Amino acid sequence: MTQTKSDFVRFVDAGIDWITITCDDPIHKTKVELYVQKLTHQLRKIGEVVSPWSMYGFEGLRVSSLQYGWRDDAILVRASSDTASMSWRTLGKLATGCSRLDIMATVEYKSQPNQITKNHLRQMTRWRRNRKSAPALSIFHDADGPSTVYVGKRISDRFGRIYNKAAESGMDQYRNCVRYELELKNAAAMVALREMLLEADEAKAAIAVCKQYFGDRGAFLDWPAEVGKLIVSPRSRSNAEKRLRWLADSVKGTVQDLIECGRLSEVLDALGLHEAMLVHMDQLSSSSTTLEEVH
Repeated sequence: MTQTKSDFVRFVDAGIDWITITCDDPIHKTKVELYVQKLTHQLRKIGEVVSPWSMYGFEGLRVSSLQYGWRDDAILVRASSDTASMSWRTLGKLATGCSRLDIMATVEYKSQPNQITKNHLRQMTRWRRNRKSAPALSIFHDADGPSTVYVGKRISDRFGRIYNKAAESGMDQYRNCVRYELELKNAAAMVALREMLLEADEAKAAIAVCKQYFGDRGAFLDWPAEVGKLIVSPRSRSNAEKRLRWLADSVKGTVQDLIECGRLSEVLDALGLHEAMLVHMDQLSSSSTTLEEVH
């Protein structure tokens, strides 16, 4: 089975999915520091936890998909997923260096994602024949077949991935979706960042980059010129959402059983919720009193 034009359904999302920048310019560095503090505040408001972080001698903080730290007179910032999507342009304009930039496009198909990745593997394998300098190809299989195709070597400045986004994310919005990602490093990342900053339409530019990279290496990508309307939902679950999902999957049943046995008070004590409930009730009472005073 080969991919046909009718396989394509729509573009789901596209843009920057990872950025790592450094800044040693004194004025721009201050602006970066203020900006990451603002991002930290926003992430904490949705329940993300701040923890220590370090890399390559940089010491700082981690807040979910945002990490940043200081070394000598420079600051390093690393952002991924939704945080990268909303911050890359600001960080990119202030950066004096960019060591990694991931450009991606997610596409929904009528065929199953693993069938699409299998087709691409076949196409690129065929293209590589009689090309001595062709990039390496490797494949990762899951229980349903080939789920990820890697193009090139991870240590190289250009490393591609085509994978089953539905299986990787577990999110309904990515059902039947394949993700195309190009990971750029060092000089290649900086050049791509400068080029992306010149583009008014991030999604259209990202789709063009992915189509050229994988298409030039043998993948058949019969995508339309029109991007269409993309989803605006989060690209990944926040850590707070993951913890809530774990509670629902792993703890909810046990808690319900204990409550049915008449052990509600002990459950609240075990989870440390008695005091939290009292604080919450006091807050509700204060809010109710304030509303009555207003009326």
